[in-house]
Amino acid sequence: MKELERIAKDVVKASRKLHMALGPGLLESVYTVIPQKKLQKLGYRVERKCRSRLRMKAFRSNLGSERTRSSMVVLSLN
Repeated sequence: MKELERIAKDVVKASRKLHMALGPGLLESVYTVIPQKKLQKLGYRVERKCRSRLRMKAFRSNLGSERTRSSMVVLSLN
């Protein structure tokens, strides 16, 4: 669980720094590409626009045969 908390902390920190520096109103790609690069510099493996299934404790969704696309997925430290 500590690894998950560390990953979440790093993602929020990178995203917050970007938002504080540039503010709102830019294209979504800006808000995903820049944190992706910052997280990769920290050693994380990051994928963008990847297909995924949404799963929660009491909820599971395939949205028919289509899978949803995640803007950014932080997988792990390299």
